[in-house]
Amino acid sequence: MRLADKMLLRLFDRVIMVSDATRRLVPAWWLPDSRVRVLHNALVLDSYGSSVLAAPRRVVNPAQSATIVNVGRLSPEKGQILLLQVIASLAGRWPGLKLIFAGTGPLEHVLRETAVALGISERVEFRGYVSDMPALYSECDLLVQSSFSEGLPNVVLEAAYLRLPMVATDVGGTAEVVQHRRTAWLCSPTAASLSEGIEAFLTDPSSFARMGVSAHDVIVRNFSFGARTARQTGIYEELRQ
Repeated sequence: MRLADKMLLRLFDRVIMVSDATRRLVPAWWLPDSRVRVLHNALVLDSYGSSVLAAPRRVVNPAQSATIVNVGRLSPEKGQILLLQVIASLAGRWPGLKLIFAGTGPLEHVLRETAVALGISERVEFRGYVSDMPALYSECDLLVQSSFSEGLPNVVLEAAYLRLPMVATDVGGTAEVVQHRRTAWLCSPTAASLSEGIEAFLTDPSSFARMGVSAHDVIVRNFSFGARTARQTGIYEELRQ
């Protein structure tokens, strides 16, 4: 299906992609740059999580408790089995560590079995489909995106806007939204690298809180739906001329 998609792209006057990383998946000799526009995902800032944003984030004391959230489809490319393995490796040193999965998908049964096999089932909660994501973000202390591949994940925009500290794998367009140690902790999709990022948060949550504030400012400046709409209108104007 991906090959068919790439072949069909040549039929269009303009092709909109959600990230520079996505654009690099299609070589320029096949689809010239002149016909490609990168248009990042965006949030409707006026209405997204306003009550959560207005309240101060709770102070985290990882020695007592810390709640991690992973958001997205429960499927192999999201790296959730890897995340469970990392949580199991950290559990002995951080007895209050907890993980919430928000989402549904074909891997749920395997993830539940893996949590049991790793001896951490009491630390792992499966929320399924969540209708009020800002409320869930307010319950949590750290977002962990453990994916092996992404386009430009909306969850990164949402968490950043709500000042939720973040550890994310540097895949797809994630680094086009957040920067390592400035607005989030970026890592490779390996157990060692994910573990290092999560432990950095557990050791020094205040520095991650500062990164969360900086990430919010980036979303306000660059990823509002109004700004995206203006850029999209510009693409339509190109085609009209």
